[in-house]
Amino acid sequence: MEAVVVARDREADLALLRIPTSRCATCPRLKLAVPTATEPLVVAGERVFAVGFPLNQEMTLTTGIASSVRAGAII
Repeated sequence: MEAVVVARDREADLALLRIPTSRCATCPRLKLAVPTATEPLVVAGERVFAVGFPLNQEMTLTTGIASSVRAGAII
């Protein structure tokens, strides 16, 4: 089975893919954060990372520290 596109934003050059776990049984699993009413998903000062293909480049991974968190954006 191939990857399935779960969500896509062409303008942001971003997509979320679902890959069957059977395709990579030895791949490490990332624990996903679950937002709660009492705890923010990301806070300023926290280390974050993003994976993608910005501006048609090959696979890119970037990391950093969130300096500000606003509605719809982590800076």
